[in-house]
Amino acid sequence: HALSHATLRQRSAQEHTKTPQPRRKGGHCTKSSQPGTKKKNSSLPSPLLSSSFSPRTKKREKENREKKRKEAALRHQTSATPQTRGNHTHINRQTDRHIRDTKMGNACQGGPVDKVTVDKSRKIDQQIAKDRKEYNEEIKILLLGTGDSGKSTIAKQMKIIHLKGFTDEERTVFKQHVYVNVIRPIQALIAAAQRLELSFDPSVAPHVEALSQIVLGYNTTIMYTKEVADSVQAVWEDPITQQIISSSSEFRLNDSGPYFLANCQKFWPAAYIPDEGDILRVRTKTTGISETFFTIKKRNFRMVDVGGQRNERKKWIHCFTSVTAIIFCVAMNEYDLFLEEDSQVNRMHESLKLFGDIINNTWFLSTNIILFLNKYDLFEEKVKKIDLVVCFPNYSHAFDVSKAKEYIRTKFEKENKSNSRTIYPHFTTATDTNNIRAIFQDIKAIFMDEVINDIGF
Repeated sequence: HALSHATLRQRSAQEHTKTPQPRRKGGHCTKSSQPGTKKKNSSLPSPLLSSSFSPRTKKREKENREKKRKEAALRHQTSATPQTRGNHTHINRQTDRHIRDTKMGNACQGGPVDKVTVDKSRKIDQQIAKDRKEYNEEIKILLLGTGDSGKSTIAKQMKIIHLKGFTDEERTVFKQHVYVNVIRPIQALIAAAQRLELSFDPSVAPHVEALSQIVLGYNTTIMYTKEVADSVQAVWEDPITQQIISSSSEFRLNDSGPYFLANCQKFWPAAYIPDEGDILRVRTKTTGISETFFTIKKRNFRMVDVGGQRNERKKWIHCFTSVTAIIFCVAMNEYDLFLEEDSQVNRMHESLKLFGDIINNTWFLSTNIILFLNKYDLFEEKVKKIDLVVCFPNYSHAFDVSKAKEYIRTKFEKENKSNSRTIYPHFTTATDTNNIRAIFQDIKAIFMDEVINDIGF
């Protein structure tokens, strides 16, 4: 590097005037260029222009020398024993880890990754994989149907049959619901009597006045005392009440109303805790989406219950994915009643239309459909008094229970437009635990040969 620029230029010119010598390549000499031919621009560049003399190369060489010096010092330092390193042991270990992680490419990710972080990340990944597997293997049953068809009662039965029932704390929560289910039907009877211009016995008038003053509202706490129970009993036992009930198609009386009114004295003691029979008959309007999880033979089930009223059905679409089976509930005893939302639409006609829309939807063309013709016990009593012809004008078997139930079953099965799919109908009484337990045993037998791997019963 001490040579002057002039000397370097002179040597470079001399090099270019020399005859090219054969170059060795792979141990053999290559032929030299033929005289007189134009020399290609393949000769080595001038030393003056060589990159080894550029400022950038000098800087890189300096950095390399500094790097080698540091690595040598580091090797010397790490070769020392922990006793000689003293307080530097922890620092050197961090340095060693940094070098190792840098070689592994971790430095480009923001620095070294310690073992605790790696283990934590691995556990999270394992849990995600486990949850994904369980979700994919989960049996999802969607409960659908119009309002008051018994969907929520079926979900409660799953809790009783497969989840050891309700805890004392859960039972206590139902107390206020029980009180509402007593007051609401007795007030409906009082209002019906006024509309039909029927008068209770004069001795019952004070009880009627007391019960009419009770306000039912959202988050309203009902003080169900012995006096309230006595008033309910007085009105319930009045002869006018039975006359009103016989014309119940003219007003909306909850199906479980007679049960709660007949047992009104059972609920007023402070020590009262609702039993399973009370809880199954409690009517609470379902809003939103409710899920019940249970296990049958090591298979996880998720039963999804949604509100059946028209304004709730727009939420159903959120539950349509990954459905294994649909249980569609129909209230058989409502063939002579009309919707609360539309007094011109028959409830049975609404169920038929909704059933057809659901099972023929593209979401469910290959989904198993289980039809629960529910409230059969109430239907069996009603159809002996009120002819099915009020709902189906073409029906011609008046007051025949067997013919009436088969007529309704056939009506629903005809809604199925798929020739490759079977509808599995069952006549059910949702409040009867033994009946529902037996029905699910039948469902297990039905699917044993066809879809046991998918449905998991």
